[in-house]
Amino acid sequence: MYVGDDASRSPRLHRFLAEHARRLPYMTEARIRSAAAMTVDGRDEPASEELITAMGPGRWPYRIIDRSVDQRLEKHALLVAVRFWPHRTFTCFTPPEVLPVVDEERLPPPVPEATGPADLWWADDATAIEVTLNGWPPEQDRWTVRYFARTPRQAADANPTVYAAIGHETVPADWCALCSHDIAPGTTCPPVRDTNDRHRRGRP
Repeated sequence: MYVGDDASRSPRLHRFLAEHARRLPYMTEARIRSAAAMTVDGRDEPASEELITAMGPGRWPYRIIDRSVDQRLEKHALLVAVRFWPHRTFTCFTPPEVLPVVDEERLPPPVPEATGPADLWWADDATAIEVTLNGWPPEQDRWTVRYFARTPRQAADANPTVYAAIGHETVPADWCALCSHDIAPGTTCPPVRDTNDRHRRGRP
């Protein structure tokens, strides 16, 4: 259960929770918070406001993916806001446990509330760039880079922008996980109608 009433959270996250969360009308914020718990050394304790998530698939080492519940929700809310825009996808490689070095002057403003140990975001009214960790075998980290734009013409700027901004080996991806299909190098995934949301307007 999660409380979406906190004014410190972004309007984007409030919209995301209002559209995707479920909450019984008689449950107050205090009751929801008191119901959230976690098990520590065999004891049930109230859940912390700042929880992190970690993953260690297979033989890969554990990595911290999100720095807090709020940050995890913010990144999902931002991805939902731009999910159906035209986009291009790339793969970036860095040494183990090294964040991609990025020249932010070439990108929209950063989105710190959605950025964490395994996700970097920049966005404005017209474009959004996501850099997300998708694999960390012992020899290197693999990052998915997505360039979202409101129009296909804007999406065509993805290649020069991404290659100039990211200071690591970056190549076109051959698969789009969002659209679940193969993609040829330099191909823009077309806009997809969001039947649940009817396309948001304004800042993502």
